[in-house]
Parts: sequence; C-alpha cells; structure tokens
Amino acid sequence: MAKLQGMLDVQLLKVIGRKAVLTAAGHTMLRRSRYLTQNVKDLESLAININKDWEPEVQIVIDLAYPRERLNTVLK
Repeated sequence: MAKLQGMLDVQLLKVIGRKAVLTAAGHTMLRRSRYLTQNVKDLESLAININKDWEPEVQIVIDLAYPRERLNTVLK
C-alpha cells in the first residue's frame, strides 16, 4: 500500500490507534477502482460473446392493424 501511495502521491490510508483506515481520497479511489473492475469484467464478457459469433439483435413485433407506411417512415 505504501508503494501505491508513493506512486500516486496520495495518502490512501491513515493509522488511527492500531487500525489503518481509508482517507477521503482512499474512499474515492476504492469506489472508482470497483467501477473500473466492473467495466473490465463487462469487457471480458463482451469479448467472450463476440468470440461466440454473438451479435446484438432487435426484434420488432407489429400489430397488423398498424399502418405500414408509418412504420416504414420511422424505420428509415
């Protein structure tokens, strides 16, 4: 942790008594790192799906009574 704090030049922890607790900057960095970790997991999942020839697809259900001219205008 000391190395990370040194690299970033930010104090992430402070010692209170016998415990190390996060500083305000530490809380911010932790919250952001969790967000970034989730983004990495999402990208890994996307890569797996792409490798399976997965493609996003939208299906539209149209009532037969709906005027087709209006639909064609919207879809263009």
